Amino acid sequence: MFARKSATDVFKYISLLDPAVDHESPALDWEKYLETRDEQYIPLKEGCQAARFHLRPIEPEQEKYALSMPSDAAKFYEYVAFGLHAVENFTVDGQPVAVKRKTVNNLERADKKSLHQIFDADLFKELGGIVATISRLDPLRYLGSRPSRK
Repeated sequence: MFARKSATDVFKYISLLDPAVDHESPALDWEKYLETRDEQYIPLKEGCQAARFHLRPIEPEQEKYALSMPSDAAKFYEYVAFGLHAVENFTVDGQPVAVKRKTVNNLERADKKSLHQIFDADLFKELGGIVATISRLDPLRYLGSRPSRK
C-alpha cells in the first residue's frame, strides 16, 4: 500500500549542518529521525537550540518546475522555495527570519528575500533533498531503510 502525507503536513526539520546538533552522541540516528520525525534521534549540545525548518510536501506542478532546472543546485533551490513555509531559531543581524510566501506563475513559493536570508549551498542541498523526499509516495525508499515487503 502506498502512503503519503498531505500537502499541509509540516515537518519541523533540524538540519544535520546545525552547529547545535551533537554529532558525538550515540543517540544520533538521522534515518530514524526522518522515519519518525522524533527529535530524540537528533540530540542537541547542552544549552543549544537548533533551527527548525518548517517543510511541506510540494505539489506536482511545483515539482515539475523544480525538475526543469538546468542544474542540481537550481533544483534544490526551487525545492526549498516551494517547500519552506517557516523557520524557527534562525536570525539575521539578531532579527528572526520570517518566511514570506508569494505566488509566481501560479505557483506558491517563499519569496526571494526570505530565501536569500537563509541561503547556504550545502543547507539548500540538504533541505531541498528533504522536500523532494517527503513529496514522494514512499519517502523511505531512498533511505535504504524501508520495511521489508515480505
